[in-house]
Amino acid sequence: HIKERLKELALTQRAAAEACGISYRHFNRIALSRCDPSLLIIARLEAVLDAPYAQLFDIDIKTREASTPS
Repeated sequence: HIKERLKELALTQRAAAEACGISYRHFNRIALSRCDPSLLIIARLEAVLDAPYAQLFDIDIKTREASTPS
C-alpha cells in the first residue's frame, strides 16, 4: 500500500527514499514486498508517509495453538 500512499501525497519513490535515508533500490524492494524493512526503516516510513505501519503493509499474522505441558 506504499505506492497508493505515495500517490495520495504526490511523492515519488525517489523523494520518499531520500527522506527515509535509504536508496531508491532498497525503497523499491520494500514497496514491492521483496524484503522486510528493519524497525528503524519502518519508523522512518511511517514518519515520511504519515501513516501507520498497518496501513502501509499487508500484515499476515500466523498463529499456532499453544502447547500444553505434559
